[in-house]
Amino acid sequence: MTNASDGVSIAMLTKCYLPFAANNVTVETNAKMSLVLENLFGLVWKTGGIAWGQDLQSAVEKGVKARNDRTKPRKADRPKPDADTDAARVILARSGQRLVTMMSVIKFDDEEGIDW
Repeated sequence: MTNASDGVSIAMLTKCYLPFAANNVTVETNAKMSLVLENLFGLVWKTGGIAWGQDLQSAVEKGVKARNDRTKPRKADRPKPDADTDAARVILARSGQRLVTMMSVIKFDDEEGIDW
């Protein structure tokens, strides 16, 4: 099912967007990507277009891990502490937590038959 006004489907999110990190290794870029994915996921959810499924759960978890792993500094690249990078790491972590939490709520809704 596609969200008619946004042109986004859960199949598109599952296969093309959610499981991936940004092409860039910066924390800032991956944090921005995570926020965009979180909002797209929310738009599709609002239209009632999301049912819990193992493929979707795996895509969300894989993507959160990929974006976090992609931004881990390598030992050879020991960067100097930077307030912007630290803030982006917090944003990335919280966005990932929200995506996983949304999946938990969707699973609970499906199991309990709750209609918001």
